[in-house]
Amino acid sequence: KTQSNMVREDALPELKQVITSDMGVRYLYRNQLLTNMEDAKAELKYQLKAASSSGSSGLQYDTIEADDLLELLTEARKSCDLWLSLIDPNDVRLALE
Repeated sequence: KTQSNMVREDALPELKQVITSDMGVRYLYRNQLLTNMEDAKAELKYQLKAASSSGSSGLQYDTIEADDLLELLTEARKSCDLWLSLIDPNDVRLALE
């Protein structure tokens, strides 16, 4: 429903529902961030292990395929930006003072 229809029909959600919904979005973004960071860590470990086993003289950095790692880190950054965007700018200002 649109907001104006909700007002006309006296169908506004209760405060608890709004807070719960907002917290759900916060948890979603946080969990996306954590998942992408965990996946990026696992990918980096895999790539480093593969690079160290592919050459006899230490790490062979030219064999690291960073596309998946870069994609995971990009998604983590997007999730972090979305998560942090939920913070009231006035709260940020007050915290920095």
